[in-house]
Amino acid sequence: MEDKKRAASVSLVTATVRVREPVKQLLKRSSSDTLGKPAIELRLSPDCTTLLARIEMILPSKQPAAFVLAAMFVLSSLSPAALGGILEEFSSGFCLNAPNVTKCPSPPTFDLVDITAFGGKWYEIGSSARFKLTKEAGMACSQTNYTVMTSTSFWGPRTANMSFLDKGVNAVGNVAQFGVQQIAGAARGLCQNARDICKMLNSGSQIDQALTLVATAAGKIFLFHPTESATLNAVRASVGTAISAVNVALDSLSKNVTQIQYLDSQLSQANGTLKDNLSRLLNLTLKAGRVQDDIQSAVRALADARGKIIQVAAKLVVAGGADLPIKAVPDLGQAVFLLAAAENAILALATEVRLATLGVTAVAGLIALDSSKAGGFASANPGVAIQNATFPGRLDAVWASKRAPYLILSVDGFPNQGYNAALIYSCTEVPGAHYKQALFIISRTPTLSQVVVDRFLGVAAFHGISTDCDDPFLYTVQTSPLCLASSTPPPSL
Repeated sequence: MEDKKRAASVSLVTATVRVREPVKQLLKRSSSDTLGKPAIELRLSPDCTTLLARIEMILPSKQPAAFVLAAMFVLSSLSPAALGGILEEFSSGFCLNAPNVTKCPSPPTFDLVDITAFGGKWYEIGSSARFKLTKEAGMACSQTNYTVMTSTSFWGPRTANMSFLDKGVNAVGNVAQFGVQQIAGAARGLCQNARDICKMLNSGSQIDQALTLVATAAGKIFLFHPTESATLNAVRASVGTAISAVNVALDSLSKNVTQIQYLDSQLSQANGTLKDNLSRLLNLTLKAGRVQDDIQSAVRALADARGKIIQVAAKLVVAGGADLPIKAVPDLGQAVFLLAAAENAILALATEVRLATLGVTAVAGLIALDSSKAGGFASANPGVAIQNATFPGRLDAVWASKRAPYLILSVDGFPNQGYNAALIYSCTEVPGAHYKQALFIISRTPTLSQVVVDRFLGVAAFHGISTDCDDPFLYTVQTSPLCLASSTPPPSL
């Protein structure tokens, strides 16, 4: 009987996957060498990145098709689920850490806080960009005075309310203040554009779905059309290279946008020379605008990939023959459609990046021409913070018919000393829009140890509070000549 049988074996690279289990736990599945039943072994490549399928089967010499069916069974069983998320391996930097979050995080408050120790003057060490460059635009030397009023209920725990008054120094004129706000808005728009482009590149995106379809098609035609299968795999690799380049460009863009907002805060607080700050701002804006060129190069790579996919599909149609390769043609057609849609969407977002940078350039010129003079102290509307009876670190701030959470996340020092510093957070969700947040670090002194600042920012990051390019943490000027030269201190501070 042995001369009527022949042994056949093949090793197929079927998918690139993330290895989440130790190598020793590698899945193995085999059956007996009974006629017509394949022995299938799954194993890892030496670099532990590729899953290999090995099929061994003893077949009658008159039934070669049985081996083909067995091989195709393994290929189809590993797709598309095992092939999904292909772009995960190409994502890096900003795109891995830039989810498009629309809901406020829910950090725990420091409920051992003694609110009665919060009374008195506090200096703002810094705040998140959205607050500093809009609500505090044009203001330096920001300080707050708290007056604590306690109340004791016969039926419940003691609670406290705090009246507060924010004050600062007008650092720039009205036109420059308006310009600061416009630059801040453009910077947030740039960061959001970068996030939207990331969504077009990450796992589950149209490009990722297209690459999954291409990988599936390459597997289906491997035994019948190895050259075309290799072409499809090369297409996947070229698209991956282009996506990696865009990731690098977006990472650079996010850093530039963060620096743009830092310089915007320097302009807002009249810290440093106007000429130097504007020069550095325009240089960063120019670099940010160049991202459009990098993105357009990636889109050209997508267009080239589409062309090659169409050529492979045409060859399969002309060749005809086996049923399985023909079934790969619809997969390739859908991949072409998805890539075309992604190209158009990415190009539109890249254009918005360019327009936003041009807007920053125009506003910078407006600030340079501002001849209005600043002077006097700026005061925000007074308000009150009402303590929650159940969670003492959670308060509600009320001012000018507005209401927002006031959460004490961490403190430095002890209540009998009035605390040295505190980390404050507020966040409000806006229906149909990105949430609005404000993060503050306040201190009893105009300066604060960098160790304490870093610890506070670490607490914020741990609880999911974003300080990336659309809302970075910016320092408040407290020791400039503008603050020190004020002859009349703000009342009640």
